[in-house]
Amino acid sequence: MISSLYYRHNLISSLIIRVITFNLPKRYTGLYLKKKLILLLVSIIVLTSIDLVTKSIATSVLKGKPSISVIEGFWNFEYVENQNIAFSIGSQIPGGVKQYLIIGVEIAALIFLGWFFFKSPKTKLTLVSIILIGSGAFGNLIDRVINGHVVDFVHWFYKGFSWPVFNVADAYVTVGMFILIFEFIFSPHYKEQQNNEKMD
Repeated sequence: MISSLYYRHNLISSLIIRVITFNLPKRYTGLYLKKKLILLLVSIIVLTSIDLVTKSIATSVLKGKPSISVIEGFWNFEYVENQNIAFSIGSQIPGGVKQYLIIGVEIAALIFLGWFFFKSPKTKLTLVSIILIGSGAFGNLIDRVINGHVVDFVHWFYKGFSWPVFNVADAYVTVGMFILIFEFIFSPHYKEQQNNEKMD
């Protein structure tokens, strides 16, 4: 009886460790996918909330006021209402259709991201990239739908160079894209998937 309890304890402990480290055996694939999906959604909700809170703080502290210097000659906080895509991309699009077009693009990107989650190899870096990109897209989409624009407030510059003013959501998307590109190029999981698709 003691040996049976010991075996069950080890089995449960092993399963818990595998759940936490995303290393479930194949017979738990359904549970494995559900756990990752729950982690994905909770993480996106948390990160999106952080983005929206920072925009709210920026609006209350910076709107209609002088910029705040964080690092002299390099980094300022300043309030900007951006009606374009991240980093002011899309400034040439006519104003009448711009918001509808951008909202449509952001919704399409989120749908594609959901599809990509189920189709891609479930590596840790892939999950992190999807969480970051999804959080950034949701944060800017919510801000745009509610306010008709996106609040940007981080301005990096140096001498004659000035990076477009951005926000936390833009940073999420940028970092997420770099991680995803790195993973796509170097991860053996993606190469294996491509080989399997060629064989099919």
